[in-house]
Amino acid sequence: MRALSSLPLVAALAAATLAPLAPLAPLAAQQESPRVVRGLSFEGNHALDDYTLTAAIATTTSSAFATSPFLRWIGLGAKRYFDELEFRRDVVRLLLLYRQSGYMNAVVDTLVRREDRDVYVTFRIYEGEPVRLTSLDIRGLDSILDVRALKRALPLQVGDPFNRFLFQASADTVVSWLRSRGYPYADVLKSFDVDVAALAARVTLEGVPGPRMRIGEVIITGAERVDTATVRRMLSVNPHDWFRQDQLYQTQRDLYGLGMFRSVSVVLADTAPKAANDSTVTVLVRLSEAPLHRVLLGAGYGSLDCFRVQTGWTAYDFLGGARALDITAQLSKIGIGVPTDWGFRRNVCRTLLDDPTSDTANYNVAITLRQPAFFSPRHTANFSVFAERRSEFNAYTRQAIGANVGVTFNARRDVPVT
Repeated sequence: MRALSSLPLVAALAAATLAPLAPLAPLAAQQESPRVVRGLSFEGNHALDDYTLTAAIATTTSSAFATSPFLRWIGLGAKRYFDELEFRRDVVRLLLLYRQSGYMNAVVDTLVRREDRDVYVTFRIYEGEPVRLTSLDIRGLDSILDVRALKRALPLQVGDPFNRFLFQASADTVVSWLRSRGYPYADVLKSFDVDVAALAARVTLEGVPGPRMRIGEVIITGAERVDTATVRRMLSVNPHDWFRQDQLYQTQRDLYGLGMFRSVSVVLADTAPKAANDSTVTVLVRLSEAPLHRVLLGAGYGSLDCFRVQTGWTAYDFLGGARALDITAQLSKIGIGVPTDWGFRRNVCRTLLDDPTSDTANYNVAITLRQPAFFSPRHTANFSVFAERRSEFNAYTRQAIGANVGVTFNARRDVPVT
């Protein structure tokens, strides 16, 4: 791997910029009072947005209350003070960020307007032409992956600016493809060559897949009140299946979704193959249980509801099997509707004075039983009964008692069908 030829230049620039300031910083602090940063802006940046640049530097602007000319007189809001030394370092930080993003010839200038107690900072950036990726080679994977499809899936493409962050993300993508196809110990060797004068970069990613392995044992720890058999029904990883890293992530999401666990970790028990002749891996599921009961209380006011309250109680792992029992209740029109008509219609809830539908309180009571892992870890069955009275302002009143039965099929991630 050849180092970027301009990094020594940046290091020298940093040393030359910062060294003279070190002995002067304490003296400057004694001579003048700190100024509040009232404005921070960037000019000339196109490849990187303002948010990215702001996150990369130490100088930050004060809050809206402290920067707005119409609000600052109130004295509220967080004030950030100008640090001359960090400001000089920010120039180097921005240069490094641009070089990591492929803009080796970027130049950063500054404009600082100082007033008695305030300072306004502007970074003027000339990005220049970026170093572009001219060649991307993936080696060692032709026999196990569709390399063309893999190249299309990489964040860094030929013709793009040679962004070092996307370069690392591309290597991680290759590893993810391998680990989701049975290679738990896959790795990638990265190398690149940059010609700053020609504004060209060449990248090589060499895959080291290692052995393809199946899942041997699944160990569950931390399940104390919850039956481990219940946890196993929620697993997307099973013994004798080919190892797939994405299934480990899916198992973690499914277990979190039950609401019964404070933390869930699904990882390989070993960081390296156990033996040359062992083609199985052990998966470790570490759990930290959460409280199995939850209570919800709420109250509020609305112009069309007057006062309202709601409450709820949830029991997780109800009667075992990871079932969840929800009992919820809501009451509105409090203070104006029977049996809570306390005369509020003539004062705080005058909006409903002539509304004939508000003579009785609205309510909703529901009991819902949810059964996860319904024939599959991804499917959920629901059964609920309810009773409600609902009214629409100056329109109608609806009373109902009923029941609902449903099954949610998660055939694909984040695409449920009920």
